[in-house]
Amino acid sequence: MSNKGLLVVGIMGLSWILVVLGTAFIPFYARKSIAFGVSIPESEYYSKFFTQLRRYYLATGLILGSVLAVGSTLTYIWVNAKTAMWIHLATMFIYLAFIAVLYLVFYRKVRAYKQNSNCPIAKISYAVLTPDKDEKMLLSPLWFLTYLAAIAGTITVAIIKYPSLPGTIPMHYNIAGQVDRYALKSVSTFILIPIIQLLLGLLFLGMNFAISRSKRQGGVGDIASGLKKDRAFQIIMSKTLFWIGLFTMLLFGTIQLAMLQILGRKFTIIAPVVFLLAILAIVTYWITKVGQGGSRMSGGKVTTSKLVEDDSRWILGVFYYNKSDPSFFVEKRFGLGYTVNFGNPRSWLAIVALLALIAVVAILPHVLH
Repeated sequence: MSNKGLLVVGIMGLSWILVVLGTAFIPFYARKSIAFGVSIPESEYYSKFFTQLRRYYLATGLILGSVLAVGSTLTYIWVNAKTAMWIHLATMFIYLAFIAVLYLVFYRKVRAYKQNSNCPIAKISYAVLTPDKDEKMLLSPLWFLTYLAAIAGTITVAIIKYPSLPGTIPMHYNIAGQVDRYALKSVSTFILIPIIQLLLGLLFLGMNFAISRSKRQGGVGDIASGLKKDRAFQIIMSKTLFWIGLFTMLLFGTIQLAMLQILGRKFTIIAPVVFLLAILAIVTYWITKVGQGGSRMSGGKVTTSKLVEDDSRWILGVFYYNKSDPSFFVEKRFGLGYTVNFGNPRSWLAIVALLALIAVVAILPHVLH
């Protein structure tokens, strides 16, 4: 296999590692008071029942993911790059669909187990933690203005290079780094990438704002310690968003430079590899050192085995719906990060805005073309 082929296989393999790592290990970096979307006493976390469920979920995800990853990646040897990419995406969809079904099966098992056991229940505790004078805060929105430097650089280089470009320029590269779409040189062609960068920058800024307004969970027992860990989790999430957003800006900038024929074709493959490696490093750090809600961070101890009961607010343990809760963002029960409160009308506005943004990014290339 050529060096180009090895690089393509590497991209496909890295994307599989990222997907499997981010799904199969979910039960291990979730809060110890949550098992497959259902609240449980933390004292039950290491019981035989829940330990077996986590191990089975992990083993199933790793085995299925490995088989599909190897199979879809090797198809590149026998079919063209475009077909191999579609097979790659299809097998990922199959994997994610199977994992979703497996989650629902385990969700029902945990609910049944909880109903048949005598779990001590505690009322939900809401507490406000006064920040320490030296406590770190979320990143200021001003940090996200650095994205404008990347956008300005993209525009500046395009203006300088534009007069010397040929009448036809490459617009899209496949996974093998081969040009599969050309377009006539025009101003609209080169304004597309900066517009997409700007829209994505606004998206990351909005997500950072939402995190700063998310509900803080302290649970029961040592509430102050729990709130501090949750605060640390928000700060790390804010920083993570910033860096992922910056990597995204640079990735699109690389695409623009390739269109301007400043960077060679190999960079259209190397750049996604570097991007995937960066995301993989971030995800690995989150799983091993942070955990959902800071569950893997030091500073918190279980001082009670009582159960904070709010399962009725969670549909299938995934969708949070609570009209009486003014919170806009809440921690996910299964997965890493945050989800919206579907009982809050502002959440629906945010969802509509997000869908509109995705639609604009998808349609914009065709409109400008």
